[in-house]
Amino acid sequence: VAATQSGTWTAVISHPIATQTLVNASVAGQTVIVPAQGAGVKVLVAAAHVMSWGAPVVEFRGGTTPISPGYPVATNGGFVLPLNDLGWFKTAANATLALNLSAGVTTACQVVWLRTTD
Repeated sequence: VAATQSGTWTAVISHPIATQTLVNASVAGQTVIVPAQGAGVKVLVAAAHVMSWGAPVVEFRGGTTPISPGYPVATNGGFVLPLNDLGWFKTAANATLALNLSAGVTTACQVVWLRTTD
């Protein structure tokens, strides 16, 4: 069975402490993974998985500010940031968590994140 998809979609799975969010981005530039959480609240990324069907450079952003290095991804490749109790990176307070792609290729991203005020 052949299947195709275009556009962006998001799924959210909640947990009492952590939340898992899935996005499928296909445009160059930013796709919001987690909306701003309110005054004084930051988003801490505890784990992530990225898989791309093209070869973009993938970067995580807090609002429009880079909060991770640019990760070059090979065609049909990806990477995993395993669960890190201290977190890999976090946004500034009241900033979105976004996935930034250097090219408009279908790229899936799964993030485990927590709300924090520190």
